[in-house]
Amino acid sequence: MKKPFFIAFLLIASSLIYSCSSHTQESNLGTNRDVVKKYHAIWSNGHVTELDKILSSNFACHFIMGIEWKGVDGANNKITNHRKSFPDWHEEIVDMISEGDKVVTR
Repeated sequence: MKKPFFIAFLLIASSLIYSCSSHTQESNLGTNRDVVKKYHAIWSNGHVTELDKILSSNFACHFIMGIEWKGVDGANNKITNHRKSFPDWHEEIVDMISEGDKVVTR
């Protein structure tokens, strides 16, 4: 009588643990995707004061041809200077891929 109860308990416990970790991973992916969407929105609207709400101090952006900038100040400078040259700049996310803690857009 105890063995079937124990097996049922293990099955229920393992399914709860698996479903909780899966949900946490999905919510982290959703949060990361939202941050990237906000980052693209800041490029489009120029509201660089919002950067400190979404970027960490160790933020690093890796761009084509080895171009990169780091931290909130680096992103602020890059966006501000870019929008001086292209004041009507608008970014549209066509595709977004996320896995783990990485998000890539096109």
